[in-house]
Amino acid sequence: MAKKKVIIKKTKKKITKKKAISKKKNKSSKVSKISTIKSNPIEQIFKENENQLISLITKEFDKEIASKAKTYIKSYSKIEDSIITVNDFINYVENHDEDLFKLFKAYSTSTEQDNSSSNDESEEEEKTTGVKSDDPVRMYLKEMGNVELLSREGEIAIAKRIESGLDRMMNSILECPASIDILKLWIDQVKKNEIN
Repeated sequence: MAKKKVIIKKTKKKITKKKAISKKKNKSSKVSKISTIKSNPIEQIFKENENQLISLITKEFDKEIASKAKTYIKSYSKIEDSIITVNDFINYVENHDEDLFKLFKAYSTSTEQDNSSSNDESEEEEKTTGVKSDDPVRMYLKEMGNVELLSREGEIAIAKRIESGLDRMMNSILECPASIDILKLWIDQVKKNEIN
């Protein structure tokens, strides 16, 4: 009985020593990670972009395709002001490597066919069960899934339309003589420190 207590105490001491050593290692690795982040934040951002793009490609395609595109992923992730999306990356690859681009397109068309057949099966299952959800959140998410998201070009086009609308509005306002009189009045009030 006494031997068992001694053995248990020794093992507890060993476990606490191992925990202390592992805590020290974790602290030193955290310090080294923090120092690398502080020393070169741009490289850290590039690395995060690269990891994000690899995970996106792996989710949407396959690990093999991600490994084949590794060099292009590194170069694409270092482009400043690049938005990390799979479609933009595929466009980037199209300009640099036609064979890899064809591989991406072949894989995406085969997955689209698989998805369309699985969607047909799921719709049939929903019809057979006859249960429809009255949950407003589910209904909202289902409707949102049917709406296409804007592409980069679409967002740019909308921004240009907004900007041209603002320019037309300002030109229309400044063409009116009454607005010019109000602007002159405001300028005089600012000069007299009546308004800020």
